[in-house]
Amino acid sequence: LNLGDARAAEAYAIDCYEHADQAGHAELCGWAADILSTIPMYGGSVNRAIMPVRKGILKTPSTSPIAVRLRANAARIHARLGQRDECEEMLRQAREVYDRLPSEVPLRFTADAGPVLEYTLLDYAARSYLWLGDNDSAKAHADQALSAIESAAPEQRWPTKAASARIDLALALAKLGEPEEAAAHGQKALALGGGYRLLLTHAGQLDKALTSQYPDLSGVRELHERYQKLTQAV
Repeated sequence: LNLGDARAAEAYAIDCYEHADQAGHAELCGWAADILSTIPMYGGSVNRAIMPVRKGILKTPSTSPIAVRLRANAARIHARLGQRDECEEMLRQAREVYDRLPSEVPLRFTADAGPVLEYTLLDYAARSYLWLGDNDSAKAHADQALSAIESAAPEQRWPTKAASARIDLALALAKLGEPEEAAAHGQKALALGGGYRLLLTHAGQLDKALTSQYPDLSGVRELHERYQKLTQAV
């Protein structure tokens, strides 16, 4: 998906879900369902996204970190559909499941537990509030998401996650009338994860928001030039 081939990603995710289901591996079904809901959400078919995420929620035990991620993903989908009440209910459920997770999780899930899982919950909330037009809430959650991923252990401090949080923060700042700070966060985000197509798509929203309103600011021009170079290289 990050390489820009959504059809291949969907095929692999369907195959993964079917094999996991046949093997009775509910958690792996949850991971596949998460991908199957993300692809249409970003591909312009948001209504198709809700069914796989609901399927994943029903399939996955609440003691697994993926149960948190699926509910947070469902919140994003509802936000994209403009359904604030449903979005906030899923965010509430995600937080509730997160708070009840066991103190130790199987080794295979350590990359999505602790600070990294906290980051996911906060980052998805930030994106949700951006889509709902609540920029103050989006800024607060993006700030917390960035702090969570930067406080993670070095082996879990994934650059693309920090980049994603910075772009969400930048989008909120741009909409709150703080373009210079938004452009600075955008530059840092592209330096961290500019080689990923999905992240560049997200960065394109920031570039459009800033260049349409503040085309003469030097920071905005520099961000635009960097974004253009990266999109041409990928």
